[in-house]
This record gives sequence, structure tokens and C-alpha cells, in this order.
Amino acid sequence: MLLLIAVIIVPIILILNALTPSGHTAGARTLLPLDQANTKREIQARTMARWSEEEKEMQPQIARMSYNVPADRVVPQMVGDLQRIAAHSGVHLGEIKPAKPGLLPSGSGAQVPVEVRFRAPLQPNTVRFLYEVEDPTGKFVVDKMDITSGDAKFQTVEASAQISVFTRSTIGVAGAKGEHQHEPQNTSNKS
Repeated sequence: MLLLIAVIIVPIILILNALTPSGHTAGARTLLPLDQANTKREIQARTMARWSEEEKEMQPQIARMSYNVPADRVVPQMVGDLQRIAAHSGVHLGEIKPAKPGLLPSGSGAQVPVEVRFRAPLQPNTVRFLYEVEDPTGKFVVDKMDITSGDAKFQTVEASAQISVFTRSTIGVAGAKGEHQHEPQNTSNKS
């Protein structure tokens, strides 16, 4: 009989405890007083307005420093510009290897990287090349750079750099919203 009472009462107690938690996590939630809530709302509204204004001010700079075409159309432009800069710097690019474009964390554009490799004298050729790539009026950014001693006799170095540009277009970039995979079409005629 005692066992039967325990079997009935214990589950009821457990259910009541689960439905009415106690302790620190179940503390009463208090609302902010109206004046404090209004003050917080006003601060947030001013912050949002300031951010919106800063974004409007930055749009011309973003447009000047980035492309607005799909990543696959940016790469040929990059290659041509890098070859022009290399020729002007006295550097022969041994390899230009496009890498997979990546979606920016904001989702509002993509980073389009290429890797270049070359051998040239450090001074002035390699330094000139890097300065021209990083020209503030241009669109290139040097993400990574690796320079190793090449040939002491000719005072050359071997350099490899990952250089990127940015595009506001996300067409063809993995992970972009609205990206759709093209299914291969069957061209055979079935009669």
C-alpha cells in the first residue's frame, strides 16, 4: 500500500516541480521603468541613424574601391592589371593562379583572390611591384606575402602573394543568397 502511494505521489511532485521551476533561473522578470526604456530606445534610434549616415558616406568609397560585376568577370581584369603593374615594375609573373571567391561575412559582396608567384630583385623591382599593387587609388589588396631568398649572386628573391579585389556582386559565389545550382540538361531525344 505504501508503495502504491509512493508511485502515485512521486510523479505528481516531479511534474509540479517541472512546471514551476524555482531558484535563480526562475526569478521574476522585471520590466524596465518607462523612462529607462524610453531612454534606451532613443539611444538605439540615434545609434541606428548614425550608422545609416556613416553607410551613406562610405558608399562612394566602396563603389570606387570595388567592382560590381560577378567574380568570374573580375578575374580577367585582375590578371591584366597585375601583368601591367608587373611589367612597369620590372617583374615577370611566373604564375597567376585564381582562387575560389569567398562571400563576405555581411553577405553583401565577395572577395576575389589570386595567387601570384615571381622571382625578381628585392630592390627596386619587388618593392615597386608591391607598392603599385597596394596603391590607395587602386582596388587591389595584398592579403598574404611570402618572400624567400632566391639567388644571392643575382640578389633575387622568390615571392608569392595572395592579392584580392572585392566585388559587390555575389553571382556565382558559393553560399550567396539566391544562388542556384544549374542542373545538367539532358540533350538526348527520347521518342
